[in-house]
Amino acid sequence: MESRLANLSSIKGIGSKYELLFNDAGIKTVYDLLNKYPKKYIYYDPVMPQFCQNGKTITLEGRISSPVSLKTYRKNLSSLSFSINCNGEIIKIILFNRLFLRKKLLANTYVRIFGKYNHYKKELVCQEIFFDQNKTIDIHYGIKNIPDSIVTKTIKNALAMGYTLEERLPIFLLNDVVSINEAILNIHLPIDRYHNELAKKRIKFEEILEFYIKIKYLSLKKEKAYREPIKYDLVKTKEMINSIEFELTDNQKKATNDIFRDFLKPIAMNRLLIGDVGSGKTIISVICAYAMVSAGYQVVLMAPTEILAQQHLEYFKKYLSKFNVKVELFTKSISTAYRRDVLKNISTGLANIIIGTHALLYEDINYKNLGFIIIDEQHRFGVEARKKLIKDRNIDSLFLTATPIPRSLSLTIFSDLDSTILENTRLNKKDVKTIIIDEKNLQDVYDDVLIELKNKHQIYFVSREIENDDNIYSVENMYKELKNKFQDYNVGILHGKLKDKEKDDIMQNFKNGLIDILVSTTVIEVGISVSNATRMIIMNSDYFGLATLHQLRGRIGRGSLEGICYLVTDNPENERLVSMETTLDGFSLSELDLKQRGPGDYFGMRQSGIPDFVFADFESDFNMFMETKNVCDVIFEKNNQNDKESIDYIDYVIKKIDVNTTLN
Repeated sequence: MESRLANLSSIKGIGSKYELLFNDAGIKTVYDLLNKYPKKYIYYDPVMPQFCQNGKTITLEGRISSPVSLKTYRKNLSSLSFSINCNGEIIKIILFNRLFLRKKLLANTYVRIFGKYNHYKKELVCQEIFFDQNKTIDIHYGIKNIPDSIVTKTIKNALAMGYTLEERLPIFLLNDVVSINEAILNIHLPIDRYHNELAKKRIKFEEILEFYIKIKYLSLKKEKAYREPIKYDLVKTKEMINSIEFELTDNQKKATNDIFRDFLKPIAMNRLLIGDVGSGKTIISVICAYAMVSAGYQVVLMAPTEILAQQHLEYFKKYLSKFNVKVELFTKSISTAYRRDVLKNISTGLANIIIGTHALLYEDINYKNLGFIIIDEQHRFGVEARKKLIKDRNIDSLFLTATPIPRSLSLTIFSDLDSTILENTRLNKKDVKTIIIDEKNLQDVYDDVLIELKNKHQIYFVSREIENDDNIYSVENMYKELKNKFQDYNVGILHGKLKDKEKDDIMQNFKNGLIDILVSTTVIEVGISVSNATRMIIMNSDYFGLATLHQLRGRIGRGSLEGICYLVTDNPENERLVSMETTLDGFSLSELDLKQRGPGDYFGMRQSGIPDFVFADFESDFNMFMETKNVCDVIFEKNNQNDKESIDYIDYVIKKIDVNTTLN
């Protein structure tokens, strides 16, 4: 029986109570149920204790070899302890608050125990205990108010009744993966770990394949939306470039030419410009915006914060005011009268370049002739926000990011965008020195800070937490400490719980020199340029990813003054921090971060439109991503050759984007 339209009530054992609970979780049909994959598997494959590392969570099996002893610590806290013979090794087992098991723990009884192992004491603290030699796995679905046992039982009954899923993959792809129904069986009711891994491989493959088909389809759809080539004024643009007080580097010229070539194509540009701190993304944006204005179009630049928008405004005006280009600001805090004037200037075309924040999304702005959108720190905006700004216009889009994305990850995630990587040249800037500091030697940092303050320079202190009584280096605690230690200087505090206007006012005061020491969370990570800031002190630095540390380090040394970034830690031998001392290249650090931490910590992935895969993982399955990308190309080739299976599969995937859309 095909499960797509069958109601849950048709499954044996499902009453109205659980049917409602399943429905509340979005599971309304048997099809939904079978496609509700587990969130976690815990395997209980027993191991030999002599080969286990200290502190690891493992499973041991054996027979009880000693009497059980009871220890009571206080009310509601007790433990049972006994020993087991595990292939000749005697291991002590400790169970907390399991008095009800005491009568079952008899000599020579078989047990399988899952818990944390102390190699030196030959002791295991039990988390789960089983008396069944066949117990090898626990499956967790995480459905609110429904026990995992009920979910498993319901799925088991549905499969026993003959419910199945329709095979969607073309037959020629089933040589390398199991069928969908074999996968469903071993996802929910695995025979063993091997069959479970085969099932997960099938689901991963289809997750990745659907991802690439959607990307390719959207790319093809965009290519069909032609627009006239942008005929920018090359003479005027060269005149503007020649007016810049420094010469562009070869990398900056290449990136600019990539964008100019896109302008001249008959399809709208969709390009990602990845540039490390200080690489010149902003000057490239100014040049390209001016070229677009010279062709008679308006330009919008959207920044994540008001202070960054204001900074862009000043930068654009600096280079474009002499060329009769009108640059306007549109943020939440502008006055009603100014807003009215700006909206009028936009609608009449008097405003050539509009720089703003999210405020651009929440007003129906009537552009005279919008042709180019630049989104700064693109990962700070969700996909829907970007769509709302771009709407259905066939206009050129440039996405900027200073987050050094690993090349391998960018190839995978942003394969629908043309990408330009802008290497960092740090022209006219001194490299920032990075020093690891044992927190025991923090006074040495304070001594250096005092010297910098006396020289009229400014300081950042960064912590990962806003307030925590147990963390002496939280933002609140550091703020109090520094106000007391540097009483002759102004200390400011900045964190995400403040209102947007408060944050912008504090950053503006710091930029204007009214605050000498700014204590902050990572909200200062992106974009703000304060050339007088010479020291960055990052507390509990080993808790941050390398990409974040590199971004924070980029906040100093932005002028002619030399900068030092102190990484304060209780573990100065930390290999990740040592790599920060020796490497200034953000891309090298990002690759290392990807290997050590995985991609989950990168710049708000779900917000950036990266799909919420159930089993597929960008790091561990990278080879599968690359192979599946090739499979996607094959399917589209077969689609063009009128292969019915390929056509049907692409249509099936596309309908997940828009039920009214088909490719042919």
